[in-house]
Amino acid sequence: MSLSQFVTKGRSRHAVILSKLTAMILLWTVSYTTAFIVTWGYTAYLFPNDNPPHLGLSVFCLWLFGVLMTLLLFAATLVKSSYGALIVTGAVSALLAMVNIAPLAQKYNPLILALNNTVLLTNAIRPSEMYSALAVACVCLLLLIAGAAVTFKKRLL
Repeated sequence: MSLSQFVTKGRSRHAVILSKLTAMILLWTVSYTTAFIVTWGYTAYLFPNDNPPHLGLSVFCLWLFGVLMTLLLFAATLVKSSYGALIVTGAVSALLAMVNIAPLAQKYNPLILALNNTVLLTNAIRPSEMYSALAVACVCLLLLIAGAAVTFKKRLL
């Protein structure tokens, strides 16, 4: 169901955005947790004495990057078609990949949450090297949610 169909049924616009956001985050969390438990289970079975360092931070970084896909919700409020929202999301992902080329911007790029989470498990980088990207990702998440709410409130249906 599109966002506008909920509003025409009498729901407030903020309630529509928050319910879509909640559903997206809940679905991602359940899916990610299920995948983590399965892979952790067979890894523990196959390699019983292996305790990777910074496992919690690594898992959290990838989960937060997945939550950043609230960009899709924001994009859905900007364009009228679902294909347009996917194109906007893909374009932003490509932009993040291009920004990652610049060495000075890498430590602030939310994309490294997904790229470097396995590097944390090998102790190749310190957890403090991820803090800047975590902060930027949290700020982006809040801005995307606020942007989606404001844009959808002002949008004509």
